[in-house]
Amino acid sequence: MASCIFTKGLEQMDEVLEMVEEAMSSTGFSGKAKSQVLLATEEVYCNIANYAYESGDCRVQISCEISKNPLSIAIEFMDSGTPFNPLQVSEPDVLAEIQEREAGGLGIFLVRKIMDDVNYDYRDGNNILIIKKRA
Repeated sequence: MASCIFTKGLEQMDEVLEMVEEAMSSTGFSGKAKSQVLLATEEVYCNIANYAYESGDCRVQISCEISKNPLSIAIEFMDSGTPFNPLQVSEPDVLAEIQEREAGGLGIFLVRKIMDDVNYDYRDGNNILIIKKRA
């Protein structure tokens, strides 16, 4: 399992994506699955970096675990920012006219659609979001 703490917000986006990509590098994930995992990772990390901490500080622990049978990846994001359960966000009305849509929420919607499992827990003062994708 790969695990790292990121404290510089969006400045470390490349490092976050490199860690996840490296975890998947010697596996049998298709190019499409890898792209989906990286897109979901980018969206989740971006949301934490932009919204979890009012002071502008950022501290996110990210862990990646590959399971072999069946081949899958689980990525855990843990932060001590403002409690927020993204699974309680209503799905946006993607069929509504653009002028009638509320701002925001599309990233979480996308993550929920492209990942196989998305789970949230608030424990010991930490937001814990786990996204999973099967190969």
